[in-house]
Amino acid sequence: MQQQERQRLFDLLSIPTAPFREQAIHAHAVARLQRAGVAHFSDPHGNLVIGVESAADYRRLVRQRSQEPVRLFVAHMDHPGFHGRRWRDAHTLEIDWHGGSPVRHLRNARMWLADAQGYVGTGRLHNVELHEKGYCITRARLRLEGELARRGPARGLFGGFAFRRPVWRSGERVYTKAADDLVGVHCILETAVRLQRSRGDRPFLGLLTRAEEVGFVGAVAHLELGWLEARHRPLVCVSLEASRTLPGARIGRGPVVRLGDRRTVFEQRHASLLE
Repeated sequence: MQQQERQRLFDLLSIPTAPFREQAIHAHAVARLQRAGVAHFSDPHGNLVIGVESAADYRRLVRQRSQEPVRLFVAHMDHPGFHGRRWRDAHTLEIDWHGGSPVRHLRNARMWLADAQGYVGTGRLHNVELHEKGYCITRARLRLEGELARRGPARGLFGGFAFRRPVWRSGERVYTKAADDLVGVHCILETAVRLQRSRGDRPFLGLLTRAEEVGFVGAVAHLELGWLEARHRPLVCVSLEASRTLPGARIGRGPVVRLGDRRTVFEQRHASLLE
């Protein structure tokens, strides 16, 4: 990866995000696409569609009669985090958690806070309540570390776990607060810009979705628009993800093609090859 591209990745990874609080990521992506002259638009649910200028162009592309498949690359703009619920006192914020989370070593964990304009401060986690099945945080309290850069209504704040920095590098490895799925967002943006510069005629679509961490909200809403139902050409949909190491899928040994999860088989033909 060249230095300029690495810096673009680091800039993206530094932006705060959480489920339903992806606006800064969306704005950053739009600015990048505008500078490069890449066609894009937002669907009615706030997802960012890349490669076409409008819903009409989107439908026109997939309805063309052709054997050349449209490649649809998908990534989500959110990462698990919290929303402010109410101020308990001047220094304590009650929060609701959205998405998965650790369930151990939570007491006094350091958290970052942001509003619509960016980072505003940090706090420490207390009074954590876990889901009844014990697999994630549901509610907690946040004790502020010092004054916030901007103090507003509790519901205007969001945040997540704070680390040494939002993103840093150690040797050849990059550490960050939200590789899932901002690395996927970066890959789609870079692909779109490179295709634009090559001026090729490849049928490409990118889809950056909202609130994946709480039930694929943006992706499902986009599919329910029905724009893909009347297509007359093949469609290859690739979801880009960044997941933890699992048996047989070690970090650093190349892309991993995921064919299913605990509940769903994504591609039966390919999954059968593993049996």
